[in-house]
Amino acid sequence: MPRPRSKKYRDLPEGLYFKGNKGYVFRRVDDSWKSLGRDKSKAIALARRYNATYRVDPELSHPINTSNISAQNRKAVLPFSQFLNQIMTRYQQEEKPTPGTFADFENKVKKLKSLLGNHRGISIGIDEVNLVLDEFAVSKSNNVYNRWISFMEKVFDYAVDESVMLDNPARRKKRKPKENKQRTRLTLQEYQAIWNLAPAWLRVAMDLSLETTHAVNEICRLKYRDYEAFDQPEKEGELVVYGYLKIHRQKVKEKEASRVIIPVTGSLLKIIEESKSDGLPSPYLVHRIPERQSNEMSHYCDHITQINKKYLSRQFSYYRDAAGVKKHLPANQRPTFHEIRGLSIHLYDQAGYDPQARAAHTDSKSTAIYKAGHIHWVQVPAAEIGIRR
Repeated sequence: MPRPRSKKYRDLPEGLYFKGNKGYVFRRVDDSWKSLGRDKSKAIALARRYNATYRVDPELSHPINTSNISAQNRKAVLPFSQFLNQIMTRYQQEEKPTPGTFADFENKVKKLKSLLGNHRGISIGIDEVNLVLDEFAVSKSNNVYNRWISFMEKVFDYAVDESVMLDNPARRKKRKPKENKQRTRLTLQEYQAIWNLAPAWLRVAMDLSLETTHAVNEICRLKYRDYEAFDQPEKEGELVVYGYLKIHRQKVKEKEASRVIIPVTGSLLKIIEESKSDGLPSPYLVHRIPERQSNEMSHYCDHITQINKKYLSRQFSYYRDAAGVKKHLPANQRPTFHEIRGLSIHLYDQAGYDPQARAAHTDSKSTAIYKAGHIHWVQVPAAEIGIRR
């Protein structure tokens, strides 16, 4: 049995020491030393990972003879990695996630496998949950930390159901408090400054978001077939309506109010027509030919000209910074593409329109509901900001 650690090192894993100006150093099982820098959280995570693999008490380790174990518990003593592919298959079949959601789940499973793949399901407890969080969520936001807990809860629930684990230790882990959004709002003047520098496809995406109030998920999915033109324009109040644009908001896609029919007025019609000016054959309103293909395209896109939502967001941030918008703030506090939605809702509200139904907020009660093909669509009144008259 190793001797008790001194008081100043008692909060550190076995083998890890803090040496002042040298930072954290780690003693391996062969008595060699490794410098781990000055980041305490990272040093602890690395030390825990090493100890979980190499500092196993010989009095507790022994070869496993599965023939001596009851059939009920046999799965629980096999390497956890053997069941992760099966868990991914069940998740995809039973929960039917979107391609983007499944790609994120698959990526996390790979990381979990790298850390806990050699562990036995029966041995995975709260210490292993902390090990994963130390490795992949340390120094990240509270939201990222909590999402990792939610992910482990889901994986371990499937593992318990398959008799791979006896209980779900992730459900005993305390979450961190929800963080308030730090991003600042986008003004119309700042919007225009970014628009002036943006390429044509990004201008179309920005204008669509501003006129419709919808965010990056919906904007990247809009197709020309979603626009139904009238044979003849119709007057609705003071505005001329040329047709309807159907939008299905993904964040609340199971809710009745998530499907909205937006009247296409002059400004929105001009944006749709401008999206065709490049002559590129594409089913999507927002489109471009990529300079190179990436794995992300297969996860988020079904056509080579479709814009990857992550790429759109990054490009908006690039031109935001090029325009010097909120440059005095840290990058994580500057407005993102999503803030166009907030600006749109604000402008509609200032103009005297009710933006709630248009934005597909789920508690909207002030609009007509139509049913087509057993699917409810909420038709909203004609309105426009008139950004492109």
